[in-house]
Amino acid sequence: MAAAGLSREHVTMNASANPGYDRPTAADAARFTYAPGARPLDGYTIQRGIGHGGFGEVYYATSDAGKEVALKLIRRGLDVEVRGVTQCLNLKHPHLLALYDLRGDAQGNQWVVMEHVAGGCLADAMDRQPGGMSADAAMAWFHGIAPAVAYLHDHGIVHRDLKPGNIFLDDGRVK
Repeated sequence: MAAAGLSREHVTMNASANPGYDRPTAADAARFTYAPGARPLDGYTIQRGIGHGGFGEVYYATSDAGKEVALKLIRRGLDVEVRGVTQCLNLKHPHLLALYDLRGDAQGNQWVVMEHVAGGCLADAMDRQPGGMSADAAMAWFHGIAPAVAYLHDHGIVHRDLKPGNIFLDDGRVK
C-alpha cells in the first residue's frame, strides 16, 4: 500500500515483469514524459512507465548498482506530496511500500524513489472477478490493509488516497 497518499496508479504494465498484464502500447508509452533508457535522475535509468495518477507519473527504473525501484515524478500538488513523503520516509511496515528518498533533478523536478512492487493491484483483482471476490480472497487483502492503516494512524498519519488502485500484491504480501 502506498503510504500517506503516495500512489502508484495502475496503467498497463510490462507482461515480462507482471504476468497477466498486457505489454504497453505505443499510445501508453506516448503518455509518459520519459522514454526507456532515460536518466532524468542521477543514478537511475528508466526501464518503462508504469502508471499515471493525480500527482504525477510513475516509472520502473534501476539504480546504477542494479536495484529495482519505482520513481515517481511529482507533477501536481508538490507541497502536499512532498509533505506526505517527508512524513513517511522513515516508516517501516511489512504492508507499506518502502520510501527510499525524495530527490530533485537538474530541471527542478521532484522525484520519490520507492520500492518497486511487481504484482498487480486490488483494482485489477476486482476487475478479474466481476461476480465478486470470494470472502476468503477479500479477507486476505483486508488482513494486509488493516495493519498498514493502523500503523499509519499510530504514527499520526492519515492516508489521503486509499483506494484499490493503490493497494498491491507483491510475492503474496499486500502492500
